[in-house]
Amino acid sequence: MVSNIHTHTHYCDGGKPPRDYVLAAIESKLTSLGFSVHAPVPFDCNWAIPQNRLNEYFEEISNLKAEFKPQIEIYVGAEIDYFPDIVGYTNNLIKSYPFDYFIGSLHFIDKYEDCRRWTIDGPHEEFKKGFSEVFGNDAIMVTRKFFEYSRKMIQDLNPPVIGHLDKLKMQYRPDCFIPEDHPVFKEELLKTLEVISLTECIVEINTRGIYKKRGDTFYPGAWAFHEMSKLGIKVMVNSDAHLPHELVNEFDNAFSALRIAGIKEHYILKGNQFIPVPITN
Repeated sequence: MVSNIHTHTHYCDGGKPPRDYVLAAIESKLTSLGFSVHAPVPFDCNWAIPQNRLNEYFEEISNLKAEFKPQIEIYVGAEIDYFPDIVGYTNNLIKSYPFDYFIGSLHFIDKYEDCRRWTIDGPHEEFKKGFSEVFGNDAIMVTRKFFEYSRKMIQDLNPPVIGHLDKLKMQYRPDCFIPEDHPVFKEELLKTLEVISLTECIVEINTRGIYKKRGDTFYPGAWAFHEMSKLGIKVMVNSDAHLPHELVNEFDNAFSALRIAGIKEHYILKGNQFIPVPITN
């Protein structure tokens, strides 16, 4: 049994309407499909759903749930952005809408002098601008800040699922930033995994970086799977699909890497709860 619950449609920065993803999920024989619209934030963000469209989003997914119930389980969720000074807004949003689940993710760290948030998940030129203007090209400071925010997110939001845990590494270039095998990057990620091990949070193995050719490793990288296995951290495989044909991209390779690391089960959303499923050959 396989699911994908990290899915973006035209309600945010995805490319197609929800029905197209449902049909692709049925064709791929998924047990369940979760829609995870980028949730509204109280600042300018060109990839998040406007709050005045949330009711429309819920209505459409609810209708698809009913229509396709015999064939696939469908869930309505959100990818929630974390930033320390909007925790009150975020918690109120989570409580105010009937999300089946949410994914906690980090896309922004710190601000420019004019208070605009700096995203680490945009084009590389945008990353370089904030890297220079906000952090003075100090890769160590950026890395520590990113994982510090990640640990704060776990404490403040306790997300059921943690999205693309080390996505910061997508910005690595030989002349800019540090790779995931840098001692400080590994140190900070391991500290974060230790915090996660004290919770019930599930860490997603996000395959998007590979199939979009933004690197040759998952988020987080396969080197961390052994540590996650030792710590007993729960995992699930998601593709972070922005188009229907991306729903199960690189899943086989992800499950193979998890098996090699000694992880014997992954989690899926089924029957309105996260359940463990054996990783088989």
